[in-house]
Amino acid sequence: MNYYSDPTANKALGPINREFNRLEKKAKTLRQQFREGRITQVDLDRAQAQFQGIYRHVLTNVLNAQEEE
Repeated sequence: MNYYSDPTANKALGPINREFNRLEKKAKTLRQQFREGRITQVDLDRAQAQFQGIYRHVLTNVLNAQEEE
């Protein structure tokens, strides 16, 4: 987690960091399930709807990291 010397920034960015970490963990779980064949591409497309706004690239970034590994 990032630390800022500004308490107002800490209060503002704390929930964003927690939400980002939660969605990144969910994306990694989806990636693992997809690798194991427990979910299909259709399921991944449906899951993309949960990643909205500033978090919309979290799932695609995690899936692209899969291709690099």
